[in-house]
Amino acid sequence: QATRLYGVSLIASQTIVQFCTDEMVRKFRLIDCVSVHGTRHAMEIFCVDLDSRSLPVERVGALNIVWSHKNCFRARQFLESEKSGKMRECFEVAAEFDADASISAMRQRYTAEFFHLFGMGYQNYAQGEWQVARRILNR
Repeated sequence: QATRLYGVSLIASQTIVQFCTDEMVRKFRLIDCVSVHGTRHAMEIFCVDLDSRSLPVERVGALNIVWSHKNCFRARQFLESEKSGKMRECFEVAAEFDADASISAMRQRYTAEFFHLFGMGYQNYAQGEWQVARRILNR
């Protein structure tokens, strides 16, 4: 529900962002500071700006694979191998973010101007300047 409320596809808490490398932290955008029921301190929430609508939909016909036990096992092995590669300590999420063509395409609409305007709007919002923030954020 929070992603719909904020109009973003991915939300991360302050706790998650604190575990990221500096390079990855720069991929996040601070979108709010909220009080969570049952906690003493407000928590910052962040999003990762990705526009999945910018990716073309590939029309692929039915796969000509008979899903025998052997083929299911091979598929699981392949997926496990991919996952293991990404779970290694030397795997750099931020570098993958920059290198992956699909992620680059999904981030293309978020320009430096967008981040600058949002930053100005957010600062006004955080300071209680609601009308100014609304004017800036609705550009």
